Amino acid sequence: MTVTPVNFRKQDASPEALARDVDYALQIVDFYVSKIPGGAARLLGRKVLELGPGYALGTAVLLACHGAQVSVADRYLAPWDEDYHRPFLMALAARLAADRPQLDPDPIRRLLDAGAWIPEIVDGMPLGTEDLEEVPDDAFDIVVSNAVFEHVGNVPRALQTLCRITRAGGHGIHQVDFRDHRDFSRPLEYFTLSEAAFNQLFTEVHGECGNRWRPGAMQIEAEKAGFEVLEFDANMHADDDYLDDIIARLDAGSKGLDRETLRPISGCFVLRNRVSVNTEYPVENDSPQTLAHSKSRYAFAGQFAVGKRVLDIGCGAGVGTRELLRAGAADVTGIEVRPEALELARASDPRGRWDAYLEHDLNITPLPFDDASFDLIVALEVLEHVEQQPALIAEIRRLLTPDGLALISVPNKSFEEFWTDLAGEDNPYHVHVPTPEEFVELLGDFGWVELFGQIDVVSSLVLPLDGREADMADANLKVQAGTSISDRGTLALIAACRHERVAEPPLRTPSAWAYGNYQDNFGGAVAMNAMLAETNERMRHEQFVAANRAKWSQPNDTPDTDG
Repeated sequence: MTVTPVNFRKQDASPEALARDVDYALQIVDFYVSKIPGGAARLLGRKVLELGPGYALGTAVLLACHGAQVSVADRYLAPWDEDYHRPFLMALAARLAADRPQLDPDPIRRLLDAGAWIPEIVDGMPLGTEDLEEVPDDAFDIVVSNAVFEHVGNVPRALQTLCRITRAGGHGIHQVDFRDHRDFSRPLEYFTLSEAAFNQLFTEVHGECGNRWRPGAMQIEAEKAGFEVLEFDANMHADDDYLDDIIARLDAGSKGLDRETLRPISGCFVLRNRVSVNTEYPVENDSPQTLAHSKSRYAFAGQFAVGKRVLDIGCGAGVGTRELLRAGAADVTGIEVRPEALELARASDPRGRWDAYLEHDLNITPLPFDDASFDLIVALEVLEHVEQQPALIAEIRRLLTPDGLALISVPNKSFEEFWTDLAGEDNPYHVHVPTPEEFVELLGDFGWVELFGQIDVVSSLVLPLDGREADMADANLKVQAGTSISDRGTLALIAACRHERVAEPPLRTPSAWAYGNYQDNFGGAVAMNAMLAETNERMRHEQFVAANRAKWSQPNDTPDTDG
């Protein structure tokens, strides 16, 4: 059995049918607006993608009337039908003039003048929801869909693609129907089919039967893809009598589905693409705070690098390597496990030295260098990523010249636990963050270990931990001696290691890399910025409406839908 997709069928253009289609388009757009954070004001000037816009494309046109730059994607994209779309758009224009004078009717007028879908108003892509690979990254501010995801064959791939093409902080509004579309009065009947029988049905009817995904499973896939689920509103449920009936008839492969999993049969997801900060290695366009943390450590290392042969272990994209070269190192070699990071490092190396960067897994020892090859070895925020931590420390000792210096840093364990509690999950890149006691024990084979702590004030600093902080000042900044490393907000521990003890460690000038506001104010600043942005958008929208209200309310020669 094969079925002609709905969008390719001839549509009813009777006045009654057109009135229903206009009502439906207005209802769906009003629903989108109610769910979009910031409401209608957030649409003005935004790039919006509607998935599965249907045969009328009425919601897409209305989004354009709200001031959005609209694209639509549908594997079975509805072609312009002069017999249907012209009278439909006339009816829509008449309704806006009567009931929605705040909306701009110009997109409708331009479509009627063209007698076709034009990209300037609605840019159509004949692609399925899971087939948007050709769309560039961060292409849209908002992605919306109504009754689309239940017809998608590969939901995880679709969500991953949507996350990629939605800008960081952008939103997704997806109303999903979790019913068997063959008979809405019996919404879960497809769970009585075997997997093979259902897959055959799904293919034959182009997915119009629904795909059997449940809300909880879809939420997990959305989060895995990189979205934050701001809301799931289950707005329709199966009744208890039907649930009793269907649970007794579930196919063997669906027997594990419990009552609460089956109960929601319709609902809306409100998603936000998480603002991505690279937690593995910094890049030059990273967040100011991330760069400050990294460059502060490398600035501290740079004072020991002048004229030295340096090994940068875990060099990432080479941000720190370039700092060491700028500090006056005679030569710097970077070692890194991630090929994509090495490509970035090589591409931005000021020497043009492709061969200065080696790919190597730090869990595999020995490292590919001769004994006593380096005067200075830096391994900053690397050890916590390595399973074989004692073996790596032993390799650093082997590679260090007799009078050389190793700088090794790890996150402060208590600070790591603070951020873990705040985020609700462990850092996925960290194998083991040693406690201060474990860190000192790992370094026990060095003849001399001097500890420093990195703290955040209005900049990122590296200071000694042996009570000399009170004697060190950067401008008017002073640090009270004797404060515990946890209490004073220490982010990381940095060890300066030598083969032999020195009589009196030299007093070092604190190295600082400023990045802005104090960390405790960060959350408040973000909230204030968000509030101001929302206020500005609302004012911009109101000004836009006020400036155009007279133009929109002028009589025009658009015929009545009955005429």
